[in-house]
Amino acid sequence: MKKIFILSLCVFCAACAAHKESLPGADRDGHGCIASAGYTYVSVLDRCARLWEEGVRLNSVQAPANGALFSAFAVLSESGEEAELFLPEAEPVTLSRSFTPDGPYWTGGNYRLDRLPQGWRLYKEDVLIYAAPNPPQQAN
Repeated sequence: MKKIFILSLCVFCAACAAHKESLPGADRDGHGCIASAGYTYVSVLDRCARLWEEGVRLNSVQAPANGALFSAFAVLSESGEEAELFLPEAEPVTLSRSFTPDGPYWTGGNYRLDRLPQGWRLYKEDVLIYAAPNPPQQAN
């Protein structure tokens, strides 16, 4: 009888542990970000964030393959001195800011992110790969 009770308790505990793994929000990563809620760790902010809420969406300038439109996101640090790129084809990349007469740009690795009066441009090895227009200005 004691063996049956212990065996039942073990099965119950295993079932509880399996159920806990499937609960919403139980998928925290090493930084505590909940991927199922759309959170990703952003190193330039040192916290979890939703890229589409806090970043700039950059759309591919190449024709979509099979109708799929790929986007990258750029998230700026609070000071604006760094930007972190989240690309569908690569690991996140951190860029450092510099200036030109046309405006600021961020570089790192093979990437250059420009912020121009007409919008954002992301280059890889001097080839434009993603872009986003600036939002229209609201009239006061």
